[in-house]
Amino acid sequence: MWIAAAVLPLISAALVALQARSPEAGAAHHGAREDDAEIGERPQRSTFRVTVRPGLGLMLVNLGYVARLSFGAAAVTEQHAGVAALVIPVFGIGVIASRTMLAGVPDRLGPARTLTGAVLIESAGLAGVAVASSSPEALVALVVMAVGQGLAVPSLGLLALASVPPSRHGRTAGAFFAYFDAGVGLGGPAAGLAARVADPTGALLATAGAVLATAPVALLGRTEPRARIRRRLVEPDVST
Repeated sequence: MWIAAAVLPLISAALVALQARSPEAGAAHHGAREDDAEIGERPQRSTFRVTVRPGLGLMLVNLGYVARLSFGAAAVTEQHAGVAALVIPVFGIGVIASRTMLAGVPDRLGPARTLTGAVLIESAGLAGVAVASSSPEALVALVVMAVGQGLAVPSLGLLALASVPPSRHGRTAGAFFAYFDAGVGLGGPAAGLAARVADPTGALLATAGAVLATAPVALLGRTEPRARIRRRLVEPDVST
């Protein structure tokens, strides 16, 4: 069963990448060439190349997300923090609140800078949940992790969309979010293996390291200047 949970999301991600390269998909996006000509861009990279780095980052972020869902309650119980029943609702409310109240942060600071801060916050919160020995400590750590998760995912999405024209946003978003499912599918077995080797606390600490690796994986090797990304996302079309 766990093999199917890990493999099926990867198959879906591969199917999305193949669909993005199909002749029919290329014909459907003929208008993208006109958009590119208007803004003077070079020919667009494949959807796979555009999404692979932010997508792998999303997979790593979701390792921490799944570990908290699977072993957060067990970890706080192990540490006698006494808030096992609140682990999921506090985190869920925190993510909703952060994505509502802090929604403009990636636009103002840029996705790369926001992502770097977000994964630092999220990994610290996840490690805090793992080692918290009191209810206030565990609740604060859950809120911190929720803020990081709430900012990391939209930042990664902006990175995936930044170098493609609007006519390709739907396809690119679909390929990008396939990595979300892959992260969920792989996160359960990975966290379970870490918990078996160590304990629930060890599983959270191990996946906190994976979350911390998100920014280097998603950002290293990017060649597009930040100013160009900003123009693509926020500047109006003045060609007419």
